[in-house]
Amino acid sequence: DGSVTPDDLNMGWAVGRNKAFSFVGWRGMSREDSLREDRKQLVGLKPVDPQKVLPEGAQLVFDPQQSIPVKMVGHVTSSYLSAAMGYSFAMGVVKGGLKRMGERVYAL
Repeated sequence: DGSVTPDDLNMGWAVGRNKAFSFVGWRGMSREDSLREDRKQLVGLKPVDPQKVLPEGAQLVFDPQQSIPVKMVGHVTSSYLSAAMGYSFAMGVVKGGLKRMGERVYAL
């Protein structure tokens, strides 16, 4: 959607930050908002039910029992059922996702 940076994808290694010249996107990556730790970051998702394919666009929450209005923390960006692996998996963006590996999120 144009707001995702290489750091959000855990691909900051691909950016030459020590170049003697600037590059397309340098200003955007240097903005204060782009450096926040609670930005939505790309993560892998594995459903509890290995045969369930999460709907693309489904909203993600940390607590499905919370009262309305529910605090959304991300969404599913893509979802697949792999016959080769024998289970489904998905990709999504989650606030602070790179620091939340192994935590459970719920798709609504």
